[in-house]
Amino acid sequence: MANIGSDVREITINNPITGAFTLFCKAGESSNFDKGGLRNTDDTGMVTGDGKMIHQKTMVRSKMECPPIAWDKTNRDELGRLSAIAESLEGSTCTFSFVDGSIYQMNDADIVGDIVGDGYAGTIPLIFQGEPGASKIS
Repeated sequence: MANIGSDVREITINNPITGAFTLFCKAGESSNFDKGGLRNTDDTGMVTGDGKMIHQKTMVRSKMECPPIAWDKTNRDELGRLSAIAESLEGSTCTFSFVDGSIYQMNDADIVGDIVGDGYAGTIPLIFQGEPGASKIS
């Protein structure tokens, strides 16, 4: 079977303060997903005097750089909902569903960076970061 890349079908955010909300992404755009967890330090100097490697591990958060989110300014108010989620003191559970059928879940996720809508394109760039070890649920 061939490897399959696909669009993000939808993103569901469930926040204990603001409730559940579904976002839809612009088709034909890239997304970058990092499950997070342990990473090795990229430092060529991490070696002992006798040539043995020093393994240095760093924990990193999970991260989803979303394709541009569709912004329906007249009815759904994604910009307002995303701002409320970002302002929440509670993290969210986010699921990212892809056209190929795969679904990933990120726990205790926050929206990071600016939340700025492009009024002409009708989109919002969006990045989530959550607990290390996001999981594939389907």
